[in-house]
Amino acid sequence: MLHVHCVHRLRLLLLWGSLLFGVVISSPTPRKLFGEITSPNHPKPYPNNNISTWDITVPKGFVVKLNFWQFDLEPSESCLYDYVKVAQSFLNSKQDLGRYCGQLGSATGNHPGVKEFVSKGNRMRVMFHSDFSNEENGTLIPYKGFLAYYQAVGEYESSTCRRGALGPIPNRQRPQDSSQTRSTISTELSVRFNIFFSLPRTPSPLRSGRVCPWQCP
Repeated sequence: MLHVHCVHRLRLLLLWGSLLFGVVISSPTPRKLFGEITSPNHPKPYPNNNISTWDITVPKGFVVKLNFWQFDLEPSESCLYDYVKVAQSFLNSKQDLGRYCGQLGSATGNHPGVKEFVSKGNRMRVMFHSDFSNEENGTLIPYKGFLAYYQAVGEYESSTCRRGALGPIPNRQRPQDSSQTRSTISTELSVRFNIFFSLPRTPSPLRSGRVCPWQCP
């Protein structure tokens, strides 16, 4: 009788433990306002036959802004072999922001350059794809992949005329050469909140050097 009672208590403990564990793993993941994503093995060459997907979600009321700071993929016509694809949302694959590959200045491919990718909502998907080989005329080319930063910005932050900015800003400038190593980039990100006030009919100082006139309605 005592043995049966102990077994019953043990089963209850296991049940409580499984419920508790289930609650822990199903709890919502905090949504970060900024971060970075890299191709596999970056800054070392990325592997062949790889498909990696990043689904970025920021709090509602914000949009996702993404920039590539380093980009070094195998170039090809229409980016058929190795590529990075950016989509507005991971719920609708048709809302693509483009497919990109190649190196800065390469004759083929579609290098993103300094392009800023901005989602319409609070979600964005980035997908990396590599094929079975990175050889050219029998020579193995060690392409290093990509490094990208994303941040949550207010919906008005993504427009041309901005009065305030809420979002993390990298402390250092973008490297000019995509072959520079990751150590040349400061990964320290800070959240800045700037509010500008101006008199009617006068220009207001804006971040990034933009000046937008404001008038009374």
